[in-house]
Formats: sequence, structure tokens, C-alpha cells
Amino acid sequence: MARGYWHVRPGGRERLHRLLGGSERLPPEELAQLQLDAARELLASARSIPFYRDRLQAVSLEPEDLRSIGDLAALPPLERHELLEHGVRGLRGPGPGGIVRTSSGSTGTPVQVLWGRTMRAWAAAVERRSLDWVGIPPGSRLDYIRGRPARQRTWIAGRARAGMSNWRLVDASHVANAEERRALVDRLMRDPPTVLSGPAPCLYLLALAVLEDGRTPGFQACLSHGSQLHEHYRRAIEAAFRCPVWERGGTVETGVIVHPCREASSLHMPAEVLYVEVVRADGSHADAGELGHVLVTTLRNPAMPLIRYRTGDVAVRRDDRCSCGRTLPMLERMVGRAPDLLVTSDGSLIPPWDVVGSAVASAPEAVLDLEVVQRENLGLDVRLVLRQGGQAVDAGRKVGDALDELVGIPGATTVAAVDSIPFSA
Repeated sequence: MARGYWHVRPGGRERLHRLLGGSERLPPEELAQLQLDAARELLASARSIPFYRDRLQAVSLEPEDLRSIGDLAALPPLERHELLEHGVRGLRGPGPGGIVRTSSGSTGTPVQVLWGRTMRAWAAAVERRSLDWVGIPPGSRLDYIRGRPARQRTWIAGRARAGMSNWRLVDASHVANAEERRALVDRLMRDPPTVLSGPAPCLYLLALAVLEDGRTPGFQACLSHGSQLHEHYRRAIEAAFRCPVWERGGTVETGVIVHPCREASSLHMPAEVLYVEVVRADGSHADAGELGHVLVTTLRNPAMPLIRYRTGDVAVRRDDRCSCGRTLPMLERMVGRAPDLLVTSDGSLIPPWDVVGSAVASAPEAVLDLEVVQRENLGLDVRLVLRQGGQAVDAGRKVGDALDELVGIPGATTVAAVDSIPFSA
């Protein structure tokens, strides 16, 4: 989640709602026109940036040439290495500056983007709306489990911003450590926030600690982000915290990409601010229900446009309308990072929920958690954490057989029982 937008000043809520203007229920053709108008303005700003000017000239595309938002597909995707190479200095637009945002670097080197005032206002409106949709009022106390590494200066600055937003930051390393995790549970019992937010694996470990403790904290909701919310994660979190778990997705570079509606838990995209594409490896648009790579255009950030930026995420498209009545486009689900897919013997791709689901289902009474790493020869190395009393040999054989079948290679899986699995970046 974007920081700094949790607490809204008196009157600010109405201002943010006016900015969105009820666009969540616009007829699809009016929403398409809104995106088209924003895209034309964005390209007009991008023409002043040498990087984009060269790209626009190469495909003979001018802002006035856009007939639909889909015409942006004439431009090649903005790759992460290009964002790293050119940086804020090479991709910033004319006019006043803004706030530099730095990604966590979980997929490699951190990248930086510049958010101007326009982008910050629209992102704040989307953030507030996403919370309204699941019944979280402005000013609610939130404990935020921060997954990125705690660098001293940025951590202190983050804590200061969080304090102004009625947040309390929790370092993910405190969740990973068993002793510190128990202390965190005690603190949550003594002083529970309204909302607990964090990466799904952190929420899961904390939920297991709460279930072991036997007490129930009084949360209103949990917000999961930054990692796949597997079904056994969700069951444990709901059992421990006795509240709904809402899944959201986004990046530091783009802000919130999808957030749920309470009526159907569908993942809606803020089309007023972002244009999101799901494409195949060859660049063609994926069909509904098909896995694809996520490209995002930040329609409201002329300070530093990201046009067809490849986020590194994989998602599944969805084309139908939501039963909640809102007309914003949807994703069926966020899959995770592109390297999180396993490859089968015939070259097919397997998403994380199939991998984890098959492994857990093979020995549900024994498997607590697991990590799967695929080697270059398509073999799998699995680290398995067992429930108390779980039989390592029997569970390991079942998990190995299930994953061998999944990738289509007999004997492909090596399983090792471990006490815990450290968090990765």
C-alpha cells in the first residue's frame, strides 16, 4: 500500500471522493473515454521527454492519433532495466517535482520513480476508496508489517510518516523470529489495531502464533498484499483473527493495482488512474482466464510517466461484470512474480496456488509450510515445515509424489524437512 494516505483530514474524504467523481459506476464507454482523455494528456507530456519522444516517433504515434486506450500497444513495454538505466533524471517530465518513491528491491535492484502532485492526489483517492469498499473508516489504527529490509534512515523516516498516518510499523524480521513473534502477539492482545496489514506469509506465521496462544485479538480486518494468499494461509488467518481477510495488489512504482469489493471479493482495478494490460510472452493481449504479464500505464503522473511498464507480476484477466454493480475492470487474480511459475516437462506453466495446493493437499495433516525451488533441469528442491507430530518420511514422500505428477517428471522432487523457512526479500 502507498504510505501516507491512511489518515484523511476533516473534509479530505469528500475532496477525494469528488476527485473520483463516482467513476466506479460509469458506463464502460464513458470509462473508456475517461482513460483515452487521460492517455492523450499523458502522451502530450511524454513528448517532452527524450526517451518517450524517440519511442513515439519510431511508431509515428501522436497524442491526437489515439482512438482508444488500446492504441498504446503500438509502443514497446517499458522494461525494468530501462527504468533502472534512465531513472528519475531521464524519465521525468516538465514542471514541478514531486516525491521520489523507492521500491523494496525484492526482485533485484530497487528502482525509483517520481510522483507529482497530480499522481499523489489520485492515488490518495484510490487508497481511500479501496478502504471504504471493505468498511474501514478514515483514521483507523493500522499495524503494518513492513516486508522490505529495515535500513536505518529509511526506517526512521517511515516510522515518522506512519505516526502521522495513525500507522504502527512492524519489521517483518520480528515475525520471522519465534521469540519476537510471541512478544508481538502479546502486544497485539494488549493494544489491538483496527486493521492488521502485511505480506501474506507474515500474516500466516502470526496467525499460527495466535492460534497457539489461544487468545483472539479484536481486529476489524486483515489486509494481505505483496505475496500470494494461499488458501491454507487464508484459513489460518481467519481462524486466528476472526475477521475478514482482504487481498490487495500493487507496486511502489504504480500504487494500488487491484483492490477487492466487499460484496463479491472481486479484484477491481482503478481505471481512472491506471491502464492495466495482461499480455502473453509475445506481447499479444491474453484472453480472459489466461495467465499473462502485467503492464501498467500511470495515466495521472505526467511528472514521470510510466507507459506500459512491465511490473514483473503475472496475473489472470477477467472480462465479465461484477455482481457488486461497479463497472471498473477486474483481474481474476494476481498470481505473483513471473519467476514464481514452475515449468512442466511439456513447457506449460504452473501458478503458485496449484503448486502449494497440491503439496498441502497431499498431506494436509502434516504440512505446515513449504518452499519449492525449481532447478535448471526442471527438478524441484522442497523445504518442508511439518506440524507437530507430522512424520517427515511419510509427508515428504507424499509431497514429492504430488509435485512429480504436477511437473510430469518422475523422481524430480527432493524433499528436506526443516524447522523453519527464513523470509526471502
